[in-house]
Amino acid sequence: MLNVLHFADFVQSPELLHFARTTFTGMRDNPHTHDFAEIFWIESGRGTHLVNETQQPLQRGHVILVRPADRHDFRSHDGECMTLTNLAFPAEILTSLRERYAAESPLLAGLDEPLPPVARAAPTVIARLLAAAQELLDQRHSRLQLERFLLNLLHAVDRSRLQAEDPAVPDWLADVIETVREPLHFRRGPTHLARLAGRSHEHVARVIKRCLGLTPTGLLNQLRLDHAARQLLMTDDDIAAIVLDAGFGSVGHFYACFHERFGVTPRQYRLQQQLLL
Repeated sequence: MLNVLHFADFVQSPELLHFARTTFTGMRDNPHTHDFAEIFWIESGRGTHLVNETQQPLQRGHVILVRPADRHDFRSHDGECMTLTNLAFPAEILTSLRERYAAESPLLAGLDEPLPPVARAAPTVIARLLAAAQELLDQRHSRLQLERFLLNLLHAVDRSRLQAEDPAVPDWLADVIETVREPLHFRRGPTHLARLAGRSHEHVARVIKRCLGLTPTGLLNQLRLDHAARQLLMTDDDIAAIVLDAGFGSVGHFYACFHERFGVTPRQYRLQQQLLL
């Protein structure tokens, strides 16, 4: 029997969201549709999304945007535990976001497809989603905060989705790239990429070269320079401190790499941006 879930049964006005996190094994046996939209992501485990008479595979990092009319249920994989986090919100908010941003968001653009659109987010993105969702619970009556969360989520997972859909870029490499954007990874060197990927250094180097035309060191330096450029724009930190934070062992090497990438020195880059104010 197909249940119809109503938003008013889960929240009290003026609340605008319902947040749930559950771990289960086997079949939930609760096929349903609803009068609200929802977005869920898989924190761990594998399973199947039984949706619109189709089996949609689920695994860690999958983010699925469910429309009100979708008929769905869940099943974990071969008795394996699957942890799923779900955010339900009014359907009209999804409609509003779609009208404004479908041209810029692959996830929103996929709402016309027979199955709910799916993206894949790196583990670091999933961790940030959970932290942001917990913060959102304190302001569950605020449309501003709800839309802020949803737009940040769409941006984060769409970026991961585009990386994964880049020709020949495997999911594991997209995950590694997203993870090493965090400064704490910068000083660990190119061999750290292989440890994060769980693959040999030689294999990782071959795939990075084939997909991105870079060496592991070149990829890491590119991410380091992106971080340094943001710091130059967004902080008043001394350039020497930015060099250290970005994981460069030599100021001279940093200046050479920065000039090659941006065509100016770090100081000139900062001053050029300030001239726009």
